[in-house]
Amino acid sequence: MLAVGLVLPPVVWWRGARTRRVGLVVGSVLAAWAVATVILYFAAPASRLEILIGYLPIAMAVVALGRAVERTRLGRAEWDQGWWLYLGSLLLAGFVSCCFGLIATMSSSEPFLPSADELLPVPAGLTAVVKERDAGSCGSGVCTLSITVTGSAGQTQDEVYARVHDHLVDRGWDLDEYSAGCRMTGWLIGRREVCVKVSNGEGAVRVWFEGARADPLPTPGGP
Repeated sequence: MLAVGLVLPPVVWWRGARTRRVGLVVGSVLAAWAVATVILYFAAPASRLEILIGYLPIAMAVVALGRAVERTRLGRAEWDQGWWLYLGSLLLAGFVSCCFGLIATMSSSEPFLPSADELLPVPAGLTAVVKERDAGSCGSGVCTLSITVTGSAGQTQDEVYARVHDHLVDRGWDLDEYSAGCRMTGWLIGRREVCVKVSNGEGAVRVWFEGARADPLPTPGGP
């Protein structure tokens, strides 16, 4: 689906371009935008929803600008062989920017289970066990993910706790004195909040992640 969306605007432009000079300029811009979209998609996973929704409307706006420039210079074409593809793509771009954005906003208003990749992989010498999702994972507007971390032979629980804390800090978490913190995921549409707390007690080091819509959340913790 992503590949189809990436190649659609260049194909639309290729079918409708009338001059070599404008064709090359617009084609280069479309190619650069496609490459930038792919890079951003993998470099900013928290904003993938906005990147996917924004690609096609922006690309089709570039195509529309290129067609307008050519029409200004050459006048209206007697027969536009790509008009049907151009019109269909404009309608699709409008649908994506309007309806998909609305649907995504509504669907992201529900609590979500954070990914274990927020912690994994753990540093060498540590072992993490992720609790499988069950009926009790979501409730009261949040979903909770629990991960138990143990160390190798000879490591104390306090040492494991300190390594897990430092590992989360290295991953960009701003933790307080209680090894808890929250941060936003998403950019414009899929704005959500993920909170984390590392607990050191009851014979194990546990990491709790909570995910919800971007509203204030209580400090997460285990039962």
